[in-house]
Amino acid sequence: MLNKKSTRAKIGIIAIAVGFIGIIFAFFLPTVMTETLHFSKDNIVLLTPKNNLIISLTSLVLIVATLILLALKHTKLTYSLATLMIIAIIGFCGWTLTNYNAIQNEQIILKSYNNEQIVMWTDIQAVIYEYNYELPYGKYIFQTANDEITIHETMKFGTEEKQRIYSNARSMDIAFIERESSE
Repeated sequence: MLNKKSTRAKIGIIAIAVGFIGIIFAFFLPTVMTETLHFSKDNIVLLTPKNNLIISLTSLVLIVATLILLALKHTKLTYSLATLMIIAIIGFCGWTLTNYNAIQNEQIILKSYNNEQIVMWTDIQAVIYEYNYELPYGKYIFQTANDEITIHETMKFGTEEKQRIYSNARSMDIAFIERESSE
């Protein structure tokens, strides 16, 4: 009897392992899913919104909480709660599949699960690149007659991507302004 590990201990160990290993997946899975599902040759830059990371980390916390719940009690109620949490986790992961931002050759797309904003390059009046000497990344502000779209720069904005944004703006006679941020 002493040599046999209890079910609670096994599930507890799995919860700890999932907590440690899951952090890696929670950080990289949203980006991999966005890059895979929304890849297009027209993309200049394809970005994963920050809320995808938050949703992914929330899903990880729910997975660990479900495993801890199952480790503590084995009743019909805990199995029902675990099933509901698994359904919620699947829903959260499906939710992250729909969120992405893309700067493409012909348009700029800001898409979330319930809203999609598409702005054609021809509708843009000015592209403003704001930078701060103290910060590594700036932000792009795309101004239209009615709206303003702000996309914060990330590591995905390499020299080639910046050049393509600049070239797109200049080829369509869109004003391209670089300025230091006032923040």
